[in-house]
Amino acid sequence: MFNSKPTVDALKDAAIWGMTLVLSDGYFRLARETGVRTGRFHFDSVLPTPASAVYGPNVETIYAFAWIDLADGAQVLDVPDTGERYYSLQMIDAYLQTIGYIGSRTTGTAARTFLLTGPGWSGQVPAGMTRFESPTNLLFVLGRMQVCDAQDPVDVGLSMALIDGLVLGPLAGYPEGRSGPLGEPDATSRRFPTLDLAAMGAAYFDRLCDALVGQPPWLADERARLRRFADIGIGPGLQPSRNRELAPYLQVALREAVAEVSSLNPMAPLCGTQWITNTNVRDAGPLDPKLRARMSLYAPGFHCAVEAVYANTANAADGSPLTGDKNYRLHFAPGGIPPVGAFWSITLYAMPGMRLVANPIDRYAIGSNFAALEYGADGSLEILLQGEPPEGNASNWLPTPPGKFMLSCRLYHPNPEVIEGRYSLPDPAEA
Repeated sequence: MFNSKPTVDALKDAAIWGMTLVLSDGYFRLARETGVRTGRFHFDSVLPTPASAVYGPNVETIYAFAWIDLADGAQVLDVPDTGERYYSLQMIDAYLQTIGYIGSRTTGTAARTFLLTGPGWSGQVPAGMTRFESPTNLLFVLGRMQVCDAQDPVDVGLSMALIDGLVLGPLAGYPEGRSGPLGEPDATSRRFPTLDLAAMGAAYFDRLCDALVGQPPWLADERARLRRFADIGIGPGLQPSRNRELAPYLQVALREAVAEVSSLNPMAPLCGTQWITNTNVRDAGPLDPKLRARMSLYAPGFHCAVEAVYANTANAADGSPLTGDKNYRLHFAPGGIPPVGAFWSITLYAMPGMRLVANPIDRYAIGSNFAALEYGADGSLEILLQGEPPEGNASNWLPTPPGKFMLSCRLYHPNPEVIEGRYSLPDPAEA
C-alpha cells in the first residue's frame, strides 16, 4: 500500500505540522508529573543569579505560567492593578500559537476580571468580566511581570506581590474555588526543558494522534491538512506505530522533520549591524506550521514583535568576538535611545551557555529601568562594557567576564520602526 519516498515525505509533513501540538502535550505531561495543578499560576519566586542553571535568564521580568483545561468549563482570571509596571499574559493555544495578550499594551494596567472560554462555549458573560475566547480547550498562559530594579529587594518584592494577584477559578461557583499563584525557585526552568523529539521515535506519531483527540485543529486550512494526513494513517485516536506497513517509515520521517525544522534560521541582521533579531512573528494569529515549530523548538512562548523584540550580538563593530580582555562602549546618539512604549534593557551573558556573570556590583543588566543611568546633555547615552570599574561614576557600567560574552537587548512594546527594521542599535565599539 505504502511506497517509500512519497510516504516518508508525507509523514515528514505531518510531523512538522503537528510538532507544536506534540511539544505542548509533552510540556503539559511534564507539568502534571512535577506537581503543577491545572488552573493555577506557578511563578519563579527568586530572580536568576550566576548560580542559576538557566540558559539566557531574564532579570528584568518575573515569569509565571498556568495550564488551563477549558474542557472542564469556563475559568475566571483576576489580574491586579500594576500601576505603571509592565506586565503581559501571553495566551497560547494547544498548538503553541499565540492567540492574544492580556496586559499593559492590550488591556491596560488597571485591575480586571476576564472570563476564559473554550471552543463551543455558550453562556452569559457576567457583569464586570471581559471574555477571552480560546480556540482550543488546552490553554497555556505565560506571564511576565516587570522588575524595575533587580538590585532592590523591595522592588523585587513588589513584583512578586503583584503576581500574587493572578487568581484563577472556575466560573461555576465563582467567586468560590479560586486559587492564587504558587511560587517556587525554579518553577519555569524545570517544567520547560528542551524536549528531544527525535528520541521519541515511532511513538511521536502515536502521541500526535492521541493529542488530536482532545485538541482538534481550529483553522479551516489546518483541518484540511489533517484530512489529507488520514491517507497515511495519521488522525485522532490512531496508532501509527502499530501499523505494520507504516511503521518502517516513521523514524526516518521524524528525523527528517526535526532536521528540516532545526535548519530554519529565523534570525536576521538588524539594519546591517552586528545585532541579530527576529521579527517574523509580528502579531498574534496563525503561523506557517514550520515557522511555528521552529520558534517553539527549544521552549514555548516566543513573543510576538508587537509585544517585545529581542536582539543579540556576540560581536564588536569590527566583527570580532566580544571578549573581556577589551573595553567597549555602546554609544546611543541623541535621538537614538531604543524607541519603546514600556522599557528596554541590555543583559550581558558569558559564553558559551548564556549564563549571568558574577561581578563585584551584582549588576547583570542595564537599561531604562535603571534610575541611576546617566545621559548626556544632548540626550545621548554611553554604556561602558569592561571588566574593571571605570574611572569616576560607574552608573553606566556593565561588568564583563574574562572570556567571550554576548549582549541581549530586550525591547518591550517596541515602536513600529523597531518592528519594521528601521531602527538600528549601536554596535559595541572597542574603547
